[in-house]
Amino acid sequence: MLLVLAALLRLPRAILRWTEDSWSYLAYDAEMAQAFEQGRLLDGLTTFTGLHPPGWHLFHNLVEVSIGVPMVVLLSSVACSVAAVWIAGRMGMLVGLLVATSPIQVAYAAELNNYPAMTLCIAWIWLARERTEERGGGWALAIATVVGAWIHLLAGLIGLIAATTLGRRQFQRVSGVLVLGLLPLVPSMLELLGQSSSFSQPPYKVDLVLPDFGARFGWLSLVLWIPALLGAKRRPQIAWGLGLSVGLILGLQLAGMAAPHQFPYFLALTVPFALLVQAGAKAPWLRLLVLGVILVHGISLMRINGVQLGDLDTDLERTRAIDVALSESQAGDAIYLLRKRNRPDDDKRGISGQLWRISPWKQLQRTRPYDFPYVDHRHGQPRKMGKRTIYVNDHARAPLIDAIRAHRRLYLIVSEHRGDPRYNANLVEMLRGTPLLQVSAPERHGQDHLYRLSAENSVGNDSQP
Repeated sequence: MLLVLAALLRLPRAILRWTEDSWSYLAYDAEMAQAFEQGRLLDGLTTFTGLHPPGWHLFHNLVEVSIGVPMVVLLSSVACSVAAVWIAGRMGMLVGLLVATSPIQVAYAAELNNYPAMTLCIAWIWLARERTEERGGGWALAIATVVGAWIHLLAGLIGLIAATTLGRRQFQRVSGVLVLGLLPLVPSMLELLGQSSSFSQPPYKVDLVLPDFGARFGWLSLVLWIPALLGAKRRPQIAWGLGLSVGLILGLQLAGMAAPHQFPYFLALTVPFALLVQAGAKAPWLRLLVLGVILVHGISLMRINGVQLGDLDTDLERTRAIDVALSESQAGDAIYLLRKRNRPDDDKRGISGQLWRISPWKQLQRTRPYDFPYVDHRHGQPRKMGKRTIYVNDHARAPLIDAIRAHRRLYLIVSEHRGDPRYNANLVEMLRGTPLLQVSAPERHGQDHLYRLSAENSVGNDSQP
């Protein structure tokens, strides 16, 4: 029943998270793929992607090479999130229910990045910690910590915190195994620490962070602090672990390594907090209080999923510019989706009926119609859909001209730009100011504009891998 509940809340996220942001996340692994293509196997296996270890990205690249279907990765993230609920349930039914219906857990459950896998590893770490306290040993906690660190360094640090709550001996064991397990990554870690860009996140502003958090996830969970504080008296080691975890995340944000306006780091706090709530909810009225919060969260999340799925279905029923482009375009043509971002990429409340015209169930292989570094987002991160090429971007940048010249014809779709009335005019000015470029008059389809573009010196052949 717990797994069914977790799946019901998370599976719709795999549909709703097929957005332009997810298209961008798919490109993060291209640097590792390039290393493999060039025969630099060791570099590919030990190089960080941004600030993230190579574990998840290796899995992602294997899916890209063998299958190339984005929905497979989306569903694998959902599977990780559901598995985290299953592991949490092994520490108590209340713990499992709290993780299953956590608004922040559900919001990030179907991301194409490594956070759902990180959540799974952190749940595993706390289960291993609980089993170690009950039965002794400690190797399971050490193994979970190392595996977690290869997925996301925050998981490795949480493993150390969990070991700290068990005493010096367990901390020494886990930290020793962790150091040995991370030896292959040491050169990359030192390189990252030496780069100023690793500490370039914006400063922490409470007046911006707290309202945004409340708008996305609500404040009902604050009620759970009543049993959690009571549980802290019964289980002070868990409370100590939760406090250190909060301090760690805050420290990373203040140091500029973690973005304060992004909230996936708080996924690391759900399980220890749920353990405290379970420990404190001994009185019948407290247990009813916790079950009430779980019920409200569950119903609310189902309603949100239903509303967003309904909005997506409504969008799919109307004709948009991309429908025209898909029906007209032929082999060798390209479709360039240009949608100005109207919310931060960390805000998971947006949907994209436009991108759902490009089915995530189809094979969408990375391609480079002209020479450029694939990880550079300015180039629209093109993918092959049959014999056509799809680009996705959030702003009209100079590489758009290169894309036009690389194809026989390019269908440029500017969508939902109503927030900036000058956006379309500036784009037309840029296109018409480019020599040897043929620009059609735009067609209006609702909030979309469709341009048919071609260049006199276009290549017309995008077969380059």
